[in-house]
Amino acid sequence: RTAAWVRRTLSPLGLRFCPYTASAEVSGSGLESFGVRPAPIAYAHSEAGSVASLLVDFWAAACGMAEGGEESVSSIVLSAPSWDDRWGEWHRTVFPLLEASVLAAGLGRTLGAVLR
Repeated sequence: RTAAWVRRTLSPLGLRFCPYTASAEVSGSGLESFGVRPAPIAYAHSEAGSVASLLVDFWAAACGMAEGGEESVSSIVLSAPSWDDRWGEWHRTVFPLLEASVLAAGLGRTLGAVLR
């Protein structure tokens, strides 16, 4: 279902909300001049209902991406359905924490977080 959402909303086959998503399988397109090569999209799923557990799941996916190198994965789409009805908390608390944790880890130029 998540790949279908990416296809419908982010890719050129859908609404084109992300100009760098080539398909539900590949992202990073159009960024070659910045040294970013198109690579597969990794899909991760979290059942976490707490911020702490969600951070654990996020970092597990991010570490897998970093360990695989830039050719292995260009983007991670992390679905967290426990947060579907908690948009305000996600926007005010969770996303800023995810972004701050990336910066605190010194990975701001390696991992970028996009709020969608």
